[in-house]
Amino acid sequence: MSTTSQTIVSHLERKEALAAALARDSELGERVRQLQEWQARRLATTYEDLLAESTYSAALRFFLTDLYGPHDFSPRNRELRRAWHSMERALPDAALHVLCDALELELLTLQLDAALARALPSECIETESYSVAYRAVGRGQDRNRQIVLIVGLARRLSGLMRHAWIGKMLRLARGPARAAGLGSLQGFLERGFEAFRGVSDPQTLAATIELRERTIMRKLLNGERDPFVLDSSHAIA
Repeated sequence: MSTTSQTIVSHLERKEALAAALARDSELGERVRQLQEWQARRLATTYEDLLAESTYSAALRFFLTDLYGPHDFSPRNRELRRAWHSMERALPDAALHVLCDALELELLTLQLDAALARALPSECIETESYSVAYRAVGRGQDRNRQIVLIVGLARRLSGLMRHAWIGKMLRLARGPARAAGLGSLQGFLERGFEAFRGVSDPQTLAATIELRERTIMRKLLNGERDPFVLDSSHAIA
């Protein structure tokens, strides 16, 4: 098993362990779910302009529905573990790196969400309480890594478009995958491929995401007012 494959399995195991812990602590688990819903709405607002652009909307929606939010990704991840030995032989290195980064992002984000949920007051989540909890948790290096992974995934997924045969392989595998009980995983891979197929300028998309998220992170850590309000310098080029 390659180093990348070992890392993928490790990410899956750690994510399953954390998800199980949150399931056992129902109060914290519900708080994390509420936080994820709040953050998903924040992201949709931050990227409202890109979501309205046909060039970028599918890619942004893939991030919001398949890589983040109050969604249960455990069926997909269980299928991935079950089918992993077959998949790692079939996928090119570029696709393996995409999966590895996606799972690291999923794990790191859940870890940060759990920490932030613990720091939040019990009342309704709003910008001020979120900002206070964000600073209390800190973990600036992990927040930086989170942004690096998001931006890197946008670039890696766009790079996969050079492998046109992957899309054909995924479409041909749709029926057998569903018959084998791998429908969730199959759908995830197909949606990711299709979402980035239409992105004509992935570098601009990645640069815009990085600029906005780094600005918001800095404003939150510095305790600035209106941390999610961005000026015209953050508009997509």
